[in-house]
Amino acid sequence: MNISGHYGAQQPSHFQSYAPSRNSGSLDQLNRGIPTPLLSLQRGKKTLDFPDQTHNLYSMNLSTFQTWLRTAQCAAVFTLTLAAVLYAAPADNPAPRLLILPFVPLETGEASQLMTSDLFHIFVDTFSGKPGIEVLGDHAHPMTTKSYSDEDMQAEGTNTGVDWVLAGELQGGPHNWELFLRIMDPKDGITRPSSIKGINTYQMVESVDDWIQRNMVFLTTTDSTVRAQKEGEINQESAVNYYKQARRLTGDDPKTLNQKIDLLQKAIDLMPGFVSAYLSLGYAYQQLRNYDAALDAYQTAIQIKPTYDKAYYDMGTVYQDLSKWAEAAKAYTKAIELNPKYREAWFNLAWVMKYNANNQEYGEGFDVDSVEHCLRKIIEFDPSWLKAYVGLGNLYMHTDELEKAKSTLEEAIRRDDRFEEGWYTLSILYDNYIHDYPAAIDCYERYIELGGHRAPGARNRIAYLQQQIALQDSLSKLNSQPQTAP
Repeated sequence: MNISGHYGAQQPSHFQSYAPSRNSGSLDQLNRGIPTPLLSLQRGKKTLDFPDQTHNLYSMNLSTFQTWLRTAQCAAVFTLTLAAVLYAAPADNPAPRLLILPFVPLETGEASQLMTSDLFHIFVDTFSGKPGIEVLGDHAHPMTTKSYSDEDMQAEGTNTGVDWVLAGELQGGPHNWELFLRIMDPKDGITRPSSIKGINTYQMVESVDDWIQRNMVFLTTTDSTVRAQKEGEINQESAVNYYKQARRLTGDDPKTLNQKIDLLQKAIDLMPGFVSAYLSLGYAYQQLRNYDAALDAYQTAIQIKPTYDKAYYDMGTVYQDLSKWAEAAKAYTKAIELNPKYREAWFNLAWVMKYNANNQEYGEGFDVDSVEHCLRKIIEFDPSWLKAYVGLGNLYMHTDELEKAKSTLEEAIRRDDRFEEGWYTLSILYDNYIHDYPAAIDCYERYIELGGHRAPGARNRIAYLQQQIALQDSLSKLNSQPQTAP
């Protein structure tokens, strides 16, 4: 089998010849619209040329051209790699058959849909007229709004009787597109995901060369040891890609969270020991209030890595959401054992210990000393963590140690005069406990000035306190008048 093209890689050992020529497809030639073959395959006595389809985009203006060219070339490079895989079988064997599914835009918006459609056309046009290629989508229907699951891919491949199924997803924009492609053998249902990022054209060659080398060896080698090694490398990279996709999704609406869960599950399926993915999966379930699934994810992370303090902490937050204070305290305590300077775990441990046996916050019989110890411990090893001062201030207000509360909160503000929560808690102290209304108003006003999110309520409280001050002044003047004898 002879292979040549202007994006090259080291030749797999069983190839007859390999003759890359990068100069044949220079950017200068591309800019002048000269179509140069990306790949020429000779299988037996038959030669298959795969042209560079990116020249069809060159009627765009320069800015748009430069943006789209990066991803378009990446797509074209993948087609040549895939073509080489399909035709890498011995010359006397039938060429494998490929089914190309419609592509999926992972972002909403016209730009993403247009790019997805165009990349699909590049794939279809590249393989047009080549033997063994079937396309489920077409130029009129290049996209689908729902990602293909592994089960969907296997079903489509089985129904059409092909050897390989290809699915593509696109994310990013407008200047940084990332193409995710999965190829599956429907007989075993195993997918081989990968991603090619749309990066600078001059830098792209080496990264694509590396991608070609890994995938070509994996998909064509007969050495089971090499194949297993390459499959592990590809699966790990793909798992990380799915994990990054999930992390990029923002929002806590059910649709977004379920998309995130789907991506994280794909990452875990490819790399079962991916503890960070389990933590993100647990948090997504927790946001959906599926607490059992969240606990399962966190516990699995702990089974994989028993010393993972963050997993114990996250498990504690689930129990805290469920008002299971004893279980939460146990989880936070374990996190602290593993990481004695885990501030958030100390703080949350103090928080759950505020509740007594009757589930009352600061209720009779709650462990005052333990709560104070946890918060003091944070200040001991990190005096700059101001939330601990607020926690202590609240504790001292509820134990009627008002001078200690005042000095603690003032220390927090002394350390950071822009600490919103410090000003707000100090205003509560003056307002509800000390009843120094002018001082409370000063603190509320400073909180509002800093842009605190409780500003509307603080303004209402200031108006009420001003009325109280005016009323007190009126009563004071009335009481100071001499009494007239009857």
